[in-house]
Amino acid sequence: PIYFSLTSRSEKNKRVTIMKYKRLMAEMLVKGITKDDLGELLGKSRSTINTRFSGKSDFTLSEALKIMHSYFEDYSSDYIFSMGEYKEQESIGQY
Repeated sequence: PIYFSLTSRSEKNKRVTIMKYKRLMAEMLVKGITKDDLGELLGKSRSTINTRFSGKSDFTLSEALKIMHSYFEDYSSDYIFSMGEYKEQESIGQY
């Protein structure tokens, strides 16, 4: 994994967030899925989707399930939404 040199506490939290959706973002890129596609699927604005990816808010369980069912049926939710080295789960929980 690539780590950034960060100094403030808020920046460290941001690094964790970036790691959290790394796999989702990578798999979206492979499949050609855009943030606009996610917004349309979830009925959310691009701004709201950006908020999810920036870590200001998390995907809800319902949103995560829609994403999995629509785009990633062949993958486990643990893989797509895992935090990699960070084992804590937040809003989407374990399912």
